[in-house]
Amino acid sequence: AFLNISANHDVKVIAKPYHRITTYGEHVSIDKTMDKIEDGDNRTVSWKCDTGYILSKLTVDGKEVTVEDKESGKYEFNSITSNHDIKAIAVIKKFDITTSAKNAQITESQLSIPYGESRDILWKANDGYHIKSILVDDASETVKSYTNGDKSFTNIASNHSIHVVAEPNYKITTKGTHVTITENQTNIYPKESRTIRFKAQEGYWIESITVDGKTIGIDDVSKGTYVFEDINEDHTIDVVAKIYTYDILTSGTHTKITPTMNGVEWGTDKTVSWNAEDGYHISKQTVDGKDISVTDYKKNHVDFTHITKNHSVDVVSEPNYYIDTKATNASITKKQTNIYPKEERIISWDADDGFWIQTVKIDGKEITVEN
Repeated sequence: AFLNISANHDVKVIAKPYHRITTYGEHVSIDKTMDKIEDGDNRTVSWKCDTGYILSKLTVDGKEVTVEDKESGKYEFNSITSNHDIKAIAVIKKFDITTSAKNAQITESQLSIPYGESRDILWKANDGYHIKSILVDDASETVKSYTNGDKSFTNIASNHSIHVVAEPNYKITTKGTHVTITENQTNIYPKESRTIRFKAQEGYWIESITVDGKTIGIDDVSKGTYVFEDINEDHTIDVVAKIYTYDILTSGTHTKITPTMNGVEWGTDKTVSWNAEDGYHISKQTVDGKDISVTDYKKNHVDFTHITKNHSVDVVSEPNYYIDTKATNASITKKQTNIYPKEERIISWDADDGFWIQTVKIDGKEITVEN
C-alpha cells in the first residue's frame, strides 16, 4: 500500500513456478507426490517394500539408482531447481527348498517358491532300508516312521533344506552245528524283536550258545529259544550241539572180556565178548544188572545196538570140575580134570587078580556094586 503519495512509483512482480516430485510405487509404500517445492529446497522420499516383496528397481528421473538395502530406504533431493520423479518397483520374494537323500527317494528340490506359499516334501526309504536321520535346515528332527515321512513348509519366508539318510535294515545271522535253528532273519526294522528257536538233533545236547561273539549260559535260554529285543544293530547266534556219549563198563573174574568202552557215541553199535580162562567155565553173566542164562560155558557175547544209555557187563568164571579117583588093590580110570558143567565122564575099575571089590565110595558115600 502506498500512503500519502507525493511522487511517482512503479511496481514490478515476477512469479516463478513451484517444483514437484512425482512418486510411484509398485508393491511399495512410498511417500506421496510432493508439490509446491520452491527453488533451493530439499526433500527426502522414503520407501518400503510390501511384506514378502523385494525391490527390483529404483529409478530417479528415468535413471536406475543402485541401492544396498532392498527392503526399505530413502532418496534425498537437494537444492531442487526442477521437477523430479522417483519410481520404486518391487517383486515378490522367492525361495528354494533344497532336498537330498541317501538310500531313499525324496521329493525333488523346490525352486523359486513365492513368499507365503507352502510346500510338502515326501520321502521313502529304499527297499531293505530304514530312515536313520532327518536334517531340516541343519537341525535334527525326530524319526517318526522308519519307512517314509513328510515335512510341510508353510508360509515360506526363507530358504530351507532337508536331508534324509536311510541305512540298511538289520539282520540276524544264525548258525547251528547238529542243531535245527531258525533261518537267517533279514530286513529287520529298528526296535523290532525276533525270536530264534533251536533244537539239538536226536542224540545230541546243546553244548554252547554264542550271541554276538559272547558265550551265554545255557540256563539263560528257555525251552530252546532266544529273543532279540529292541533291535538296533546286526546280530549273530551260533548254537553248537554235541553228541551224547556213554560208557560200557566191563569186568570179568577169571574171564577175558572186551575192555571197558568210554565215550561211546549215541546211536552206535558195540559188541562185548568174553572167554573163560583156561581151566575155568562161565558161571554167571550179568548185563545191566540182570543175570542172563549161561548156555555156552566157554565163551559168549552181547550186542548193544543203537546205544542210548550206559551199559555194564560182569562175567564170573569158576574152575572147571574134576573127578579124583583112587583104588586099592584095583585098577581105576585116572583122575578126570577140566570138566565143564553138564559134561559126562565114565569111571571104570577092576579088582586086581586074587581080589574082589569090597567097597566103592563116591563123594564119600558107599554104593552097592556087583562083583
